Amino acid sequence: MDELLKEFTSDDELRDVLQKPNANENYVYATNGHILIRVPVSQCKEKYKSNEKFPDCENIIKQALSNNALKSNVKIADLQKALDIVPRENVYEESYQDCVNCDGVGLIVCSECNGKYTCDECGGSGEILKKNSKVIGTRYKFGKWLKIGNDVFVPEYIERIYRVANYMHKKSVQLKYSAKCFEKLLVLINDIVIVLLPGRITTPESIVKSGIKL
Repeated sequence: MDELLKEFTSDDELRDVLQKPNANENYVYATNGHILIRVPVSQCKEKYKSNEKFPDCENIIKQALSNNALKSNVKIADLQKALDIVPRENVYEESYQDCVNCDGVGLIVCSECNGKYTCDECGGSGEILKKNSKVIGTRYKFGKWLKIGNDVFVPEYIERIYRVANYMHKKSVQLKYSAKCFEKLLVLINDIVIVLLPGRITTPESIVKSGIKL
């Protein structure tokens, strides 16, 4: 469970408080600001500290419970089928090469005054990323949203829900939701709680219909 918890944390350097799970006496929480998970302490092997700057996850969960009066059981096999129809794209191995704009120096010399300024192309590093032809994996196509019920969600987050359910050896999860759009989706997997924010701005061509009806 500890490895799964890390998938719910943030990699945003400006939100360092979200980069690690947070704990109290009873539960461990992890969130990146878009998806949240609460797990009983007893299901974790690692010991997590409490940070007073961490978001009030219990309040977020209570709000989701009070707003979501409807519920539906969804088979994880159906979640997998929905994820399978989301288009994927290749991920290429990334490596660096000398910046062609500054010849790898990081500076540009003005031809008129001989003054030096930072290269805009590489930001002064002298290197730029290039894509090799070697494919190292795949990912969900950027900008695609998975429609479940009346709302749309980031496919990667739906996959994390699937992974937790699979880890718990569950064949289905319970979704608690609202008839209104743009409300948080609450997922119950035994005594594990997940809260997920829906997307708001999409174009019709970016939406993939999951076939899951709530």
